[in-house]
Amino acid sequence: MTDPLRVAWFIGDEISAVGYRLAGAQVFTPTKDELLETLDRAEREAHFLVVTAETAQRIPPRRLQQLRASKVTLLVVPDVQNRMPMPDLAARVRLQLGVTS
Repeated sequence: MTDPLRVAWFIGDEISAVGYRLAGAQVFTPTKDELLETLDRAEREAHFLVVTAETAQRIPPRRLQQLRASKVTLLVVPDVQNRMPMPDLAARVRLQLGVTS
């Protein structure tokens, strides 16, 4: 059986982490210097990774692309205090398709 703590991981702020910890996820609130090391470990051990939008903004774009291409399912969510707005997915899709509104 898969260890549940290795299935779902959360990386983000401490307040949001409380809820994810209660839901059974393994949580991490890394400093700026610890973030890339934490992502490397998540890529090796996690099956499902949730990061806050604020944390995702701190990840270098190339590293974020590598993470999205890995075996880990990545979900970016707003933090509980909504300090960083979520990207507009619909606008991004329209831009990539060359469709303007």
